[in-house]
Amino acid sequence: MTSLWSNVTFRRLFFGRIVTNVVDSLYVISTMWLVHELVYVL
Repeated sequence: MTSLWSNVTFRRLFFGRIVTNVVDSLYVISTMWLVHELVYVL
């Protein structure tokens, strides 16, 4: 059985998911930060 890491399609999917998760996390953090700033300004 060959390793999954030798499969180019799997590597693209895996690293794509990592990038997606990082960007989604940054989006959530920036949204919470914006809400925090707007609450304390008003």
